[in-house]
Amino acid sequence: MRMCLEHWGRLRAAIEVRGLDCFAASNGKDAARYLKAQAAGEPTEYYDPLMTAYLAICTYAVACGGCYLLHGNYCPLCEVDKHPESGTNSEGWVNDACDGVLKQARAMRLVPPLQ
Repeated sequence: MRMCLEHWGRLRAAIEVRGLDCFAASNGKDAARYLKAQAAGEPTEYYDPLMTAYLAICTYAVACGGCYLLHGNYCPLCEVDKHPESGTNSEGWVNDACDGVLKQARAMRLVPPLQ
């Protein structure tokens, strides 16, 4: 599974709008290192909201669409948009994933709580 550039840009922009882009890894090598550290329970300095949102979208896409998504370069959000009968769209998925990582960042005290 691989997100297309258009949807990747939308995901990055949604992370930026929520003020979380400063926590995102600046390159793929760092992103992989951050994910490995997160999986091992390392400190919050390795939290990458962009990759966390991406993985949430991929996980949900497989749960909703099936394992065929794992066998090829399918963009999970393009696949969502191909199925309007699902009652949702890629914009909703991006917003849900990014709202979820914002909630996590607040719980980790990386950003201020709601006022």
